[in-house]
Amino acid sequence: MAHALRALYAPYRPRLWPGYLSVMFYKKLQYIFVVTTLISGCSATPIKSSYDGTCIKLKNEQALYKGLNSQYRGDVIAGPIDNSHNREGDKIVGLIEAGTEIRIVRVLRNQDWGWGEFLRVEGRVSSGELSGTIFDIPACVPYHPRPRWITNCTRNPNMFEFNPEITESCQ
Repeated sequence: MAHALRALYAPYRPRLWPGYLSVMFYKKLQYIFVVTTLISGCSATPIKSSYDGTCIKLKNEQALYKGLNSQYRGDVIAGPIDNSHNREGDKIVGLIEAGTEIRIVRVLRNQDWGWGEFLRVEGRVSSGELSGTIFDIPACVPYHPRPRWITNCTRNPNMFEFNPEITESCQ
């Protein structure tokens, strides 16, 4: 009797065709890849650096731009006044005058699937009307404006080379 019922029910059972398992495997793999990408894109981790608290002084005027916060930068980033190398849609929130002191607040380690690992550097304006504003310092990071304040593409948070045309050490 059981055999007869199975034979009757057989046409309605879902069948596993040969490629079904591999299709399901790749769908699960895609899901894992997407979730991993989303999680890693939001995982900028602060790291210790010998530059934490270091003071640099601007040699020429720079602008602060407010734009889209992403894994590559925070809400605000410094750049040239002409906005030629910034992302479309960034708006100037103020100007940092020449001679203004800036303190390095922290260094963040992040990564991108195509670029690899990179270091973001955040600074704080120490004086002037923008005093206290925290912003990303242009470094060797995807989508950062040029010229960069930090010129070398190091992954060592203790080996930055500051652009001598833009910054100098505070005395």
